[in-house]
Amino acid sequence: MREILTVLGGLLIGILLTLGTIYLFFMLCFFALRQMMVKMHETEPKMRKLGEYVQRKQDQGIDLNEIQNDSEFMALTADIQASLNPVNFIPGTIRKFLPRKWKDAARLPQAIAYINEAVPKIVSDWNPLELVHRSTPKLRAANQPGHLEQNFAVFADRLGELQAYNGIKYFVQEQNTHPTRWNFVIEADFAKGAATITGQILWKGERLFFDSFYVSTFTADA
Repeated sequence: MREILTVLGGLLIGILLTLGTIYLFFMLCFFALRQMMVKMHETEPKMRKLGEYVQRKQDQGIDLNEIQNDSEFMALTADIQASLNPVNFIPGTIRKFLPRKWKDAARLPQAIAYINEAVPKIVSDWNPLELVHRSTPKLRAANQPGHLEQNFAVFADRLGELQAYNGIKYFVQEQNTHPTRWNFVIEADFAKGAATITGQILWKGERLFFDSFYVSTFTADA
């Protein structure tokens, strides 16, 4: 009798574990589907913005191949890719246990979109606060009080207003670093000359920050 009860108990435990696994699987699918619907809804305005941008450029007579190399187009598409990355559909509690390479792959489009959105704002009128608000404590500490303001005033005088943001020319992830870091090189044209902007961004918590930011000028009178 005891052996029969032991067998029945084992079967019952097995059935409960199986049902629990099935329930967990369907709950994960439900949350993933719900997250996907949320992300799709969030992406709709971005898709409309991208479509309007492409249509506007085509109305100006610009070829589609040229549009694809435009920095704003790349920023918009990278932002959409980041929103629709499959890793984003995985519940946050499980996402924490994913391999780091998977997380970095999901963050790559976001990093590109962040740079293409932030850098033009920083250099358009050389407002140092635009960089300070996006900087790590290390970068802020590296600039003595008033030092960043002085540098930006020099760039404003030497380069003038931003004329054309030519986008990222070099972008690479540093290996075996924590938090995840990317180095970048950007080219831009200003009213009085060209400049190369180099730096590094890193992922800290749920945000991206600049950890270094340098400007090399190539003005007509240099």
